[in-house]
Amino acid sequence: MPLCWAGRSFPRSTGRTLSADGSTRIIFLIISVAAFCRIAATLSLSNAYLLQLSALCWALAFLLFVARYGAWLLRPRLR
Repeated sequence: MPLCWAGRSFPRSTGRTLSADGSTRIIFLIISVAAFCRIAATLSLSNAYLLQLSALCWALAFLLFVARYGAWLLRPRLR
């Protein structure tokens, strides 16, 4: 949830248009996969693999988010 909120507020705060580009869509897709794995882990008997996959997806999405939006936040505002 915080990444979704930040993904909508950071572009506006940095003077960019509010639109989801390809990298943002991939980040949110990875977050969705992490959530699905977490839910499936609660319904499955072999949940260790799914929990690890969920954690890996979440960490990957967070790192991609920091790489994408961190660069914007370190630069001056566009407008």
